[in-house]
Amino acid sequence: MGQVRNEWLDLIILWLLISLMGILGNMLGYWTGRKIGPAMYHWKDNMLFKKHYLHQAHDFYEKEAAAPL
Repeated sequence: MGQVRNEWLDLIILWLLISLMGILGNMLGYWTGRKIGPAMYHWKDNMLFKKHYLHQAHDFYEKEAAAPL
């Protein structure tokens, strides 16, 4: 485009890139949880990971999934 700059074009490109990165980030998080999630129940507790919190989160989501809208 040379020296011609259009703010609207920049805004649309930015909006598309942010949307694309949000979708890709969501897909990566889902894939990671799907692959690593079940193995986490066999991990030992350490400074960053506590099995208690894993069970607490699982119970919360089970309860919320069963709750009527």
